[in-house]
Order: sequence, then structure tokens, then C-alpha cells
Amino acid sequence: MVRFKNRYLLLEVTYNDGRGMDASVTPSAMLDALKTSIIENFGDVTYGLAQAALTVKYVDTRCGLVIVRCGRDESQAVRTAVGVMQEVLGRSARCGTRFVGGTLATTREACLKSTREKLRALVDTGRLKEDEIDALEEAQKKILDTVAH
Repeated sequence: MVRFKNRYLLLEVTYNDGRGMDASVTPSAMLDALKTSIIENFGDVTYGLAQAALTVKYVDTRCGLVIVRCGRDESQAVRTAVGVMQEVLGRSARCGTRFVGGTLATTREACLKSTREKLRALVDTGRLKEDEIDALEEAQKKILDTVAH
């Protein structure tokens, strides 16, 4: 029996207007934005190949992080489509790949690490208190634990 080979991408979405993500950025909305970018840049055939495994597993609107699963063979096309995306839900944005992993667990750890870095940066700028970091990290771990299954 052959198993499916997937890649998990940790994406970072940064809006050009300086505001963060709002609650309207759902997994299905992010998937639609990815679909549009793949079709515009690679055509229907590549999207058809990528569609089988393409799913958005997690969206963190506070930090602008998204975890996407795609097939191993189509991962390069998906990464390129992410890199050339210029808008998400009608807002001008920059998107980039922060991490590529073979399992959801390794991508989850990269997501937690990236979140810690972003929270530390908020503490350094005075926008967040040191004692609030632990509570936010625990909340994200609980959410990611539900995604890991």
C-alpha cells in the first residue's frame, strides 16, 4: 500500500496597511485565496493536481500565521503561488513561507516558535506585558493540539 506524501507549510501573512488579520480570515477564505493564486499563476491543471491534498489546517489571526497541507510533488508550486500572492480577501498583503515540514508536528513546533518570537517582540515594544505571554502560549498550544489530529 502506498501512503500519501504531504508537506506542511507555515505561512506568514502581513497586510500592507499595517493592521493585523481580522476574524474574516477563516481557513476556507485562505484556501480560496490560495486556489486563486495557483490558478492565476500555474493554470487549472496544476490546481487540479494540488487540490487533492490542499487544505488549510490552522489560521492564527493574532500573529498572521497559517498552516497549509499540500502534496509533496505540488509543494513547490504552492510555495511559489504563496510568494506571489498580493492580496488576501481584497486587502493588499505580503505572504511568505516561514517553514516547510514533512509532518504536522514539526510544523506545529515551528508555529509555536514563531509565535514566541512575535510575542517577545511585542513585549520589547511595550505593547504586551511579560506575564501575558505564558497565557497566550498555553492557549495556542491547546488550539494546535486539536489541529494535530
